[in-house]
Amino acid sequence: MNNFNDFLLEAERSLIAADHMVYVSFPLIKDKRLLIKAIQEIKKSMFFLIRAILERENQNKKILTNGDLKLSFKNLKDSIAKKYNLSNNDLVLISEIFEISEFYKESSFEFIRGNKVVFLTEDLKPVSISIEKIKELIVFSKGLIKRVKEK
Repeated sequence: MNNFNDFLLEAERSLIAADHMVYVSFPLIKDKRLLIKAIQEIKKSMFFLIRAILERENQNKKILTNGDLKLSFKNLKDSIAKKYNLSNNDLVLISEIFEISEFYKESSFEFIRGNKVVFLTEDLKPVSISIEKIKELIVFSKGLIKRVKEK
């Protein structure tokens, strides 16, 4: 996988999986693992979307790409966000998606309390994300993918 369309297709697939987990599977099963997996799928979708954008720019000889997520996101923010009509708010939400995923990776324990997934950090500080926020991130990601496809 090394072209714009392949990365964009993977971004869409990951987002479809996350959407199904949150809107169809979770209401039936009520298993926290579905929400956690949905968060990971949203992150994966954003990673592939960033890679798609950077691959397109690489093909046009505008920017060099590699597999490092942090460097890829920095390249996106610094040089080509405006070209793809990515606002500061869009970049903040993308960062938030990556941060939420990192909380999960670093957490020692997670559980559901009400309508929130709560992660406990190593120092037992709780970090939570609501189901509504996850849904908001899915809607945001769908819109972002659509805008990039249109570009």
